[in-house]
Amino acid sequence: MSSRPLALLVDDEAGILETLAGVLGDQGFRILSTTSGEEAVDLYRRELPDVVFLDVWLPDRDGIETLALLREFDPAAAVVMLSGHGTTSTAVRAIRMGAHDYLEKPPSYEQVVGAARAAVAARRAALGRGDAEAAA
Repeated sequence: MSSRPLALLVDDEAGILETLAGVLGDQGFRILSTTSGEEAVDLYRRELPDVVFLDVWLPDRDGIETLALLREFDPAAAVVMLSGHGTTSTAVRAIRMGAHDYLEKPPSYEQVVGAARAAVAARRAALGRGDAEAAA
């Protein structure tokens, strides 16, 4: 198992995927990405990433529906929702469904890094893997 955390990026905007991949790659994350909610669920089940950045609006499957499927498969899934035109009610719904965080697009470098680090720490704590193993 690699000590470098794995991030799954799910967005239908190529520019957002590139930005997130660049920011998280600079922080030492390994990256998987897709533009499809359906493929995101498949990738999650195969790879069990440490954090998922998930757009609310996807062409094939609603991001909220995708969040529900990820959390059903893995209650410890650490998901950060993204939206360029979200509403407060969507954000509240996502958090109530177990999203770790909710960021408006385009998120700042600091928001991405902070959300990723916090989500990974929360997932590792939920799985009983502490800082000693995370630093290994």
